[in-house]
Amino acid sequence: AFQNVARRITGVMVPEVHKDLSSERLLVMGWLEGANIREARGWPYWHRVVIAETLVRLFLDGLLGGGLLHGDPHQGNYRFVRRGNDPAQVGLLDFGCVLRMNAATRKAYRQLLSLVAARGAAANGDDVASCYLALGFDKKLLDPMVDRLPAATAALFETLLEKKTAGSEN
Repeated sequence: AFQNVARRITGVMVPEVHKDLSSERLLVMGWLEGANIREARGWPYWHRVVIAETLVRLFLDGLLGGGLLHGDPHQGNYRFVRRGNDPAQVGLLDFGCVLRMNAATRKAYRQLLSLVAARGAAANGDDVASCYLALGFDKKLLDPMVDRLPAATAALFETLLEKKTAGSEN
């Protein structure tokens, strides 16, 4: 299921699953040649921006669109490829730890992101708190900080909501 979500995202490569070698508890996939994250850190800025934007889209589309969260995002599960002047691509390996998000959780994340995208730190604290409560946070712990939740949430999601363009150093 996550492979289907990932394949819909421009700039994401996914190897084939070898179904004949896989089982309910074992996933066997092909390999993707490419650089690891340490190597990609030395690439030109605009390639790194494209990689970052692709990873954010992968996270958001997986969570909000497909209701799936790739629960094993360590450096061994990503390969990065650049060919000439084409934008860099992200290769995603290993779907052995994918979590399903129920509709209520996806709705709460969508509402939280929408509130912060629209209003930032000026969002209503009670509205932001209600999203966190829907995500399972403890009301007793949230209540003392309701007035600071919008600013904290805006800071937390700042990089997800910022729109930078490849080629810009800002």
